[in-house]
This record gives sequence, C-alpha cells and structure tokens, in this order.
Amino acid sequence: MRKIEKRSVFCLILAALLGIGLAFFCFRFVADGDDWASYPYNRHLYNNQGVLKGGTIIDSRGVVLSTLSEDGERVYNEDGTIRRATLHAVGDPAGNIGAGALTAFADKLSGYNLLTGVYSPLGTGNSLYLTIDAYLNNVAYQALNGMNGTVGVYNYKTGEILCMVSTPTFDPANPPDIAADDPAWDGVYVNRLLSANSIPGSIFKVVTINAAIENIPDLFQRKWNCTGSVEIGGDTVTCPYAHGEQDIESALANSCNGVFGQLAVELGSAAMKKYADAAGLTESLRVDGIQTASGHFDFDVSENQLAWAGVGQGQDTMCPISMLQYMGAIANGGKAAVQDLSLHIRPGEICAFIGHNGAGKTTTLKCCCGIQQFDSGRITVDGISVQDDPLECKRRLAYLPDNPDLYEYMTGIQYLNFIADIFAVGARERAESIRSYGDQFDLTRDLAQPISAYSHGMKQKLAIISALLHEPKLILMDEPFVGLDPLAAHQLKTLMRRFCDGGGAIFFSTHVLEVAEKLCDRVAIIRAGRLVRAGSMDEVRGDDSLEEVFLELEGTEAQA
Repeated sequence: MRKIEKRSVFCLILAALLGIGLAFFCFRFVADGDDWASYPYNRHLYNNQGVLKGGTIIDSRGVVLSTLSEDGERVYNEDGTIRRATLHAVGDPAGNIGAGALTAFADKLSGYNLLTGVYSPLGTGNSLYLTIDAYLNNVAYQALNGMNGTVGVYNYKTGEILCMVSTPTFDPANPPDIAADDPAWDGVYVNRLLSANSIPGSIFKVVTINAAIENIPDLFQRKWNCTGSVEIGGDTVTCPYAHGEQDIESALANSCNGVFGQLAVELGSAAMKKYADAAGLTESLRVDGIQTASGHFDFDVSENQLAWAGVGQGQDTMCPISMLQYMGAIANGGKAAVQDLSLHIRPGEICAFIGHNGAGKTTTLKCCCGIQQFDSGRITVDGISVQDDPLECKRRLAYLPDNPDLYEYMTGIQYLNFIADIFAVGARERAESIRSYGDQFDLTRDLAQPISAYSHGMKQKLAIISALLHEPKLILMDEPFVGLDPLAAHQLKTLMRRFCDGGGAIFFSTHVLEVAEKLCDRVAIIRAGRLVRAGSMDEVRGDDSLEEVFLELEGTEAQA
C-alpha cells in the first residue's frame, strides 16, 4: 500500500509539472508565436536560399519597394538607384541586415495570426507600409556621392522616419560577393542610423549650451575673444579660424570650439553626464520594435578631454537616431513625438501608463480611442483597427478623460440615459447598471440633480458610470483617481479589478505610483514621447519599488 501511495504522489507531481509546463508553453505560444514562426528555418516562409517568400513592402507614397513575382520569387523596385537607397530599410535577400523590414518585420509580412499561423488561402502574406519616402532616400543617397555614412530625416511632430540611408550599400537584386576583410564594404550590413555609433561632432554643442543656459546665470552677458585656439587643461583646443569677439549666440552660430570647450570644463563632468543622459543619448531606443545602439559618454577625464567632449569631438559615441530625436524635441517645443509604443494589453489585465507631465500619455490615450489622428503605426481594439473601422472600435471601448466635459444642463440620470441611447443599451440593462453603479459610488440620490450642481468628484463618478454602461471590452482612463475622495477611489479600484476579472482590460494613466503598484498587472513607462520600460509589474519593478524604478528612469535618484 505504501508503494502505491508513493507512486500516486509521484504521478501527481509529474502531472503537476506537466500542467505547469503546458501552461508555460501556451503562454509563450501566445506571446512569442509570431517570432517562432518567422525564424529563418521555417521553410513555409523561406526558400532554400533563406529568402522570405511572403509579403509586400511599400513606402509612404505607395511605391512598391519589394514584393513577390508570379513565380513566388522576391523582387525589388525596378529602379536600381532606389534599390540601393532603400536597402537598409527594406533588407537584403539573405537577411544579413537585421534592421531591414524583411528581417525585423518578417512576422508581419508573413501574415501570421494566432489561429492559422502563417497559413493563408492566398499564400501572399501581408503588405507592410513603411514611413520612409523612396524619393527622399534616393536624393539622400545621391547626395552622399560615394561617401560612407548615413542620412536620416525625422518628422518631429509625428515621430516618423521619412528618410533612412546607409552607405556603403549595394543592389539587392544583384548582390555582390563581399569578402569579410574587404575594407570597401566595411559596415555594409549595418543600418548606420539605427544600429551604429559615431562621434557626435559639433551638433553635441546643443547639449552643452542647454546645460550652460540652465546652470550659468550670466551666460548671456558674457563675451569671449576667439583667436583660433585656447589652452585648456594644459593642451590646446583649436577652431578652424579666429572668430574674434562674440557672445554666446554668436559662439553657437560660429560653432566655436574654444567657447564650448571652456563651458564644458566650467560645467564639470557631473553636469555634462546629466545632460547627455537627459537628452537620451546614452540609452537604446526602440524604433517600431527595432532596438537601436546605445551611446557611450565618459566625462570623468582630464580637463582638455572634457573640453573636447563638450565640443562633440572627444572619444564619446552616440547613435544618430538618438540625436535626431533630441533635436526634434527642441524643434517641437521641448517634447519628443511619441515615436514607438508597442503595447499589447490582454483581456483580464490592468495596465498603468506612467510618465512625467508632457511625456505623451494623454496624446497616446486619445490616439487609442480615435480622438486624435496619428500618421504612423497601428492601433487595434479587440482585433479591429482604429484607423480602418473607428466606429466599431468605439463601440468596444470607453474613454474617461482627465477632466470630463459633461452636458451640465442635463440631470445625472438624463446624461446616463443619453449615453445608453448612443450605445443602444436596452432599457432593462441600463436600469440595472445605473442602479448598481449609482449605489456603488453613492450617487443614486443625486442623479435627479442637474450636473451643473455637481462637485468635481461627483462629475468624475458620473463619467465613470457612463463609461461602464455599454459593457466595453477596453476602458481607457486618464488620471481617473483625480478628484475622488478616499472611499470613491477604493470603490473605483475594486470595480476596475472586478471588470478585468470578468475579461475586460483597462489602460490608464496615473501619477499615483502606489496605486499602480498594488492594482496593476502590467506597467508601461513613457519618457519624452517614447516607451522606456514595459512589462509585467514584477518584470519592470524587479527588487525595487515602482517609484524607485520610475525615478531612476527619469534620471533622479530616490531620496531616502
């Protein structure tokens, strides 16, 4: 009997391990199935030469950059110059260019979905629209005129990359035999805009002057006399020629190395590091899911080396796209466009959206519900595109703005019935929902009063109830706890959890990190218009508190 009992326990343990393994596999299948399917060894997607057999790549003007021939072979644009100019955006047939669309977006091109995988009755995959303009790429490529380098053009309002050229390049329709040690092809498979680092050059003076403006009070009253060189730290910092007497504005216009070298030394290594970090030059970005190279800056050096670092001609390196985004933020009044927000909020999840004021939280939420237009990327709600079918999306979601604009001439009950009519909620269902939610938020007795007599907190409660009437699948909330008393805030948290336990999903912005940490399953942190951290609460938080993680990402150390 004892042997049988031991065997039973052993079998139960094996069954439990099998169940855990199966659950883990199912989770990974849902989360990473697209990556698995798009691996180069999948012969349903790739031919014997490793060339992707599905999908069409199109530029922003509708120009086909790469597609399949009638024989199922990968073909490129008929213009050879355009083929060379767009090589690093489209990718090469062998998949050596990791940042090219054929490699980076193979899952999207294949037409993969969770139900049928990569199988399609048409067998042609998907069309992928890039934000780049083939014409601009062509112009930039010819302007390089055989020089090695990169050209990028960035729409600072939308975050779109309009031009992305890297050289050396080649014709993907007739790829050459490239020897690994041939210096003429050095870096040919590297997208220099996204995946390579280079010395910043004089454009880094913008970072130095930013630090100087905020830390040197008399900066705009100072004068300098440039003789063509100046001794700093026992060695010389030179300019191309003598600029004569100049103020800070003239020094910037003249790109005077001597002035900016002196400013860097006066500011010191700590300040220079702080402003390089704040500019995002040391971080790796994600551009439509493609991880960019991270910059490297070392300001703990001699005074002369620090001077050259402040000029942008030291030993430091950065990724060009990082500086492009920084300059775009300056042009856009200090705010970087929301460049990449790859988020997937699943049924049953509450996801907090965290960032400083002006980071792009409200803009993103408005884009998600179709209030604000966006020029790149794709947003879907329950599998339906906000761009293609906005009305159906709005039937499936609810949006609660940070300051609800209600019709104050109505009573509370009139407003709720008005919203219920819009969403065609039946009389019985609406009556039950209004009574239930009204009681939960202690608002039932006030529903007969005009909204103009409501306090801010009461208006917030009414807006929350109206958002729930049509039983949406996704609720978007912008600072939902602002204006609520402690009891109402507790009731809202309970309701949010219950809503998601029933299969709904919530995406909300908040500055109350303690609430996010205790309530949410996932968290996304946005900084200066780009996603800097996202994942489950445990993944993002690690062994620290959410506040400590947020402050670290903001460049501020948490004070004990």
